[in-house]
Amino acid sequence: MASEALIKAVEQQETLERLSEQIQPLIRDSFAAAGPTGREVKNFLHGTWLGHPLHPALTDVPLGAWTAAFALDAMESISGRRELGAGADVAIAVGLVGALVPGGGVEYPAGTRATAKIASDVTAPPSAPPAAPSPVPTS
Repeated sequence: MASEALIKAVEQQETLERLSEQIQPLIRDSFAAAGPTGREVKNFLHGTWLGHPLHPALTDVPLGAWTAAFALDAMESISGRRELGAGADVAIAVGLVGALVPGGGVEYPAGTRATAKIASDVTAPPSAPPAAPSPVPTS
């Protein structure tokens, strides 16, 4: 399966291993340092109140916001109404905040090695050099 090959390729990335080893304790320690409030935030983001992890639902926030920004920019271009551009800017900001909400970060320390590496790769800052793909065995 392609997904298995992808996971194997990610698992072979030593750069991601080092990055995940640095990030996981930071996330764990952040919640622990916040005491009972940190535990409540962690439980909220884990979705214990929902009975399902909250992270999948949170992915809709940036996607929806950026789609709205695109629509508002298109409407501004067509109509010339400049206030629509300001609305698009707000929608982009909402999307960025939604993308940075640590819903996935809560799951990160508890994940498997491959999950942690994938999360490291996805959440690495744009200035970080991309990890070179490793050859994946075809067997």
